[in-house]
Amino acid sequence: MREYSFLKHSVGAIIRLHSAPCRCSYGGIPSMKTRICTVLLLMSITSAMPFPAGAVLVQLGKDDIASALQTGAEQGDSIACYLDRQYSFGNGLAFAEEGVIRTKWYKLAMLAGLLAAKDRTPSEDEKKHILQSTELQIDVHTYGATIDFAEKFSLQILQNGNVIQPSKVSSDHTAYQADKKIAVSGFPTYRATVRAYFPYTSFDPAGTAQILLVKDGSKIIHEINLADYK
Repeated sequence: MREYSFLKHSVGAIIRLHSAPCRCSYGGIPSMKTRICTVLLLMSITSAMPFPAGAVLVQLGKDDIASALQTGAEQGDSIACYLDRQYSFGNGLAFAEEGVIRTKWYKLAMLAGLLAAKDRTPSEDEKKHILQSTELQIDVHTYGATIDFAEKFSLQILQNGNVIQPSKVSSDHTAYQADKKIAVSGFPTYRATVRAYFPYTSFDPAGTAQILLVKDGSKIIHEINLADYK
């Protein structure tokens, strides 16, 4: 079943704009946007870092909610780079598959940061929508030669010998806009984000796991430790 982004309506649209990989956290030749992100990250180094977490938080307590909202408010429009730097996985090479673990804490901090840049704070309904979610969202960014190349791609979690299937999967495709200084002849011209949603009851939120991108009869494997994410 292929459907929806992680937030609906206007709030979902705001965050969806920031679902592409933040270039401050991945490989390739740095663009001006990359350098700006890097400066913003260096400026935020004195902020309290939320890691190591010990486990993905299935239920956020009052302190967890407060820290997510405070982090978002402090980071403002640099929140995407700040979070993706800590929640991303992959080898960091240009045109290689890379991903992001979008936990409840991540989403709440992201929402608070994007809204803070617009002089807003999350409403109770917006916070409730995130906090009551029963699924962990995992995104993988991948590259291909056609506009719909990832339409049938999917993600799986391999943990303790068990292959865990997502309850929902969606794929968004965009034309890849490379930095003008990079020669891209012969390289993929489209980027897709494959989003998968896994019920929290289907995996161990404190264990190690492999994230499998299933594509064209093959699988790309990423090793992660869920204890690293809050």
